Amino acid sequence: HTIRSSVEKWRLVEYGGPMPKITLINPPSPFLIDQRVFPPLGICYISAYLKKYGYEPKIVDLAGGKKLPEIDADIIGVSSTTPQYIESLKILGEVRGRGIDALMVIGGPHATCTPDTSKDFDISVIGEGENAMLDIAMQYPTTFPRFFKKPPPNLYMLPFPDRKAINIHTYKYFIDNEQATTMITSRGCPYNCAFCSSIYNRVRLHSAEYVINEIKEIQRLGFSGIMFFDDIFILNKTRLFKICEYLKSQSIVWRCFIRANIVSEEIIKVMAHSGCKEVGIGVETGSQKILDI
Repeated sequence: HTIRSSVEKWRLVEYGGPMPKITLINPPSPFLIDQRVFPPLGICYISAYLKKYGYEPKIVDLAGGKKLPEIDADIIGVSSTTPQYIESLKILGEVRGRGIDALMVIGGPHATCTPDTSKDFDISVIGEGENAMLDIAMQYPTTFPRFFKKPPPNLYMLPFPDRKAINIHTYKYFIDNEQATTMITSRGCPYNCAFCSSIYNRVRLHSAEYVINEIKEIQRLGFSGIMFFDDIFILNKTRLFKICEYLKSQSIVWRCFIRANIVSEEIIKVMAHSGCKEVGIGVETGSQKILDI
């Protein structure tokens, strides 16, 4: 409340108006067999980050084909992958059709990788969205460039994703018959695989202590399994082994993504003994000739 009061006073002085009302939308994904498997962590991170600075965003989760509810917002943020983009355009059309005069912002992988195709929205956020959305909220109703990019946040400043802002237990994902949810413990990847949309070669890792504290929060929510969605979970062996030690002590089952040329028998044994049930490995091609191109 102290932070919100300070921001409200600053906005009144600088912009002559109250803090904007913000709604964040997760579009439907009708191309999926089951839309309610993995929760939308991206907008949960942005919600938590905005709340840290005193804003009160609302999340509208349309996964599963839910109808767009009544919205009262000055800023509407839509997070979209490329397959979701047609649904994002439908949301934009419905908002405009209702006469809602909100600033329409799109972010996520589609806006980041192909910003030129997102020109129907007022602003396309390129890259990680926390600082960009905070800047938009702080300076609203200032005019922003069509394509907006801000430096990514320092990971130590990030609160845990705002999982309580969505009905997270309606997302059903199981690992070895244990109900699981998702988690991201790093951002970026040092590699440049042709099939991947990742655009950040600089890797930033949460500390093992930060990761363990977030795992504890996930446990308090009732989950006993975790899917780690890092591009490569095993980049730092010392950090990995500390996390594995805690996972083993709690009998948590988990899976993650790894890279074939940096994994070792030692790493595999530690992971397996700490509850890892499965790993995903990206394969560009089985042909060395194509790899050499």
